[in-house]
Amino acid sequence: MLNDRIAQAISDPAFLARFRARIRKTHGCWIWTSTRTVYGYGVIRYKGRSNSENGMLFAHRVAYALANGSAPQTCVCHTCDTPLCVNPVHLFCGTHADNMKDMVAKRRSARGERNGMAKISPNDVRSIRAARASGESVYELMSKYSLSEAHVRRIIDRQRWSHIS
Repeated sequence: MLNDRIAQAISDPAFLARFRARIRKTHGCWIWTSTRTVYGYGVIRYKGRSNSENGMLFAHRVAYALANGSAPQTCVCHTCDTPLCVNPVHLFCGTHADNMKDMVAKRRSARGERNGMAKISPNDVRSIRAARASGESVYELMSKYSLSEAHVRRIIDRQRWSHIS
């Protein structure tokens, strides 16, 4: 359904003119200058022949379809990690798992204190490990930092917060 809308959209000269007018080309990224989602991805409205064809399309998916002839069934990912980029050279087709692996490999995931659910800081992690090494019990550390036993043990064993030395 979505790919059908993209195919119809890229065959519409008026849509293509609106699409191209919203791109600012630089030496690297081509930046989408119009509407964006709360996550920072560019979107453009497409009004099809019927109400079922109406909706928002991701600008990077439209750019990929224009460059490659059709929109892929899977994710369109960015090599540049710029959500507003619509440069076809910076776009590649991949699965959701590929996209998540790419995010982790580039250290863009919210790990450690960048994770909004984090209850402790890197200094707390160092303190927990040092206290345990000097003989403090896991139960004392649980109480002191308001963490579960499992979480304290995972911190000590470097299964959590493994990026903190």
